[in-house]
Amino acid sequence: MNNFIKVNSKMNMSYYIHEQVLVETINKLFLFLENIKLVGSINLEIEKPKNNISYLIKYQIRKNSDFVFETKNLLFLIEQKIFSLINKKPTNITLKFCGEF
Repeated sequence: MNNFIKVNSKMNMSYYIHEQVLVETINKLFLFLENIKLVGSINLEIEKPKNNISYLIKYQIRKNSDFVFETKNLLFLIEQKIFSLINKKPTNITLKFCGEF
């Protein structure tokens, strides 16, 4: 069990989430975003004590879309999805803009 993150709940128990679940969650998020497209694969790094994560995500935005709004919306949605899984925001989310489509 190397590729997992440990989540402590407030009810005296903990559970584990595999890194593939964290990656698939973000991949599915991009399916619902009309103005943003994922470029390549998502790089996920599990922090040392295995209780938080960092992402590197490359993306493109549809031509004539509002760059600031779409980027902030993407960041917000990623934080919310991960928070719902691990009960905390990711340590770091690096978004790399790769142009328009």
